[in-house]
Amino acid sequence: TELKYELYSEILKNNTILLENDSDGLIYDSNDNYYYFNGNVENNYIVVNNELWRIVAINNDRSIKIIKNYGISNNKLYTFNNDYTNFKYQGSNVMNELLLWYDNNFINSDKYVVESEYCVLYQSNICLEKKYYKVGLLNIDEVMRAGGSITNNESYYLYNYYDWWIINNDYDEFINSAYSGFVNSLGSIDKGFVDEAKTIRPVINLKKDTYINGNRVADNNWSEC
Repeated sequence: TELKYELYSEILKNNTILLENDSDGLIYDSNDNYYYFNGNVENNYIVVNNELWRIVAINNDRSIKIIKNYGISNNKLYTFNNDYTNFKYQGSNVMNELLLWYDNNFINSDKYVVESEYCVLYQSNICLEKKYYKVGLLNIDEVMRAGGSITNNESYYLYNYYDWWIINNDYDEFINSAYSGFVNSLGSIDKGFVDEAKTIRPVINLKKDTYINGNRVADNNWSEC
């Protein structure tokens, strides 16, 4: 019989919990009752659907946020929006591609993926709108917690050699063009016109009682919430 372990408990057991974001590891934010990985960590890999992901955080409801290590469809490039004046995530090209990818790749995902709150409009250093989805993108806040900044950084776990979209919306009235955030190939946080093409790294949230075998999400014998 293969041994299975509760993912949430295994993350806490295998990390020294840090209280300040000044070193690599698992940080506990007491204000939000939230754990997140920061910096150049190597023990936050997880395999889901035979693909490699990274654990981002334990949410305050104890679901586990993960991001795919590379972009969907073999790092295919996608525009955020085909309309260069539209920075909205809802109805965007990147949202439609994410939902299509999820529906095609996550069959019976209700066993382990929980619908969660995602920031879909981040402007002026604040999240202005949130929506519930099964799949979404990281926002700039989450990338910064992980170690990202406006300076080049190849030494944190989200760096993967590619340009990839995040939620950080903007609009330039002078040139009538919309932007969204992305992490560039040097690891720094940047902004690009929405009709530029970047990779898409999906984010999902695993149920708090998800079980793993090794570092792989178990595909049977689920416990119920």
